[in-house]
Amino acid sequence: MKKLNDPLSIVRVINNKILKYKFLIIILVIIIFGATTAYNVYMSNHHKKIFNKLNITFKEVKAIEYGTSNYDPIDLVEEVSNGKIVDYTKDI
Repeated sequence: MKKLNDPLSIVRVINNKILKYKFLIIILVIIIFGATTAYNVYMSNHHKKIFNKLNITFKEVKAIEYGTSNYDPIDLVEEVSNGKIVDYTKDI
């Protein structure tokens, strides 16, 4: 390796090394991005195959009501007597 006496040549050498490291980092980021994308595509296809093997079909969709907007909690308290519910609906 030759001796670097002038400051400009020292700066050039440092800039070249920095440029090489930047290039390596960019290549590494591209490889990581490509690998994660490939893995996500693979897993998506894998899950799609599993779901297709389950063979699930829906004939109809039932609406489930979880309560009404005019719900009064006092009504619930009145339906409880001595720690037991005295009035309830058996169907959903």
